[in-house]
Amino acid sequence: MALLNYSTAIPAQRTLGDIQGVLAAYGARRIMMEYGQEKQPIAVAFTIETPFGERPFRLPCNIHAVQKALEKQRKAGKIQAR
Repeated sequence: MALLNYSTAIPAQRTLGDIQGVLAAYGARRIMMEYGQEKQPIAVAFTIETPFGERPFRLPCNIHAVQKALEKQRKAGKIQAR
């Protein structure tokens, strides 16, 4: 199965804003974007209230692994080159 929605014309900053909006709508109290040395987002961290108290979460993004998966799927003919 190919990666879903692997291509977009939407700027990364808009996507990050959308993610923040969804997290806030579901009760996130703190939201932080982590950036790597290449000034690209590498993770989203947030806290949210749970039945066990406020809990932190960190959702890393693995840009290099996604790139490799896309290259492999393109070579296999599962997705088009863009």
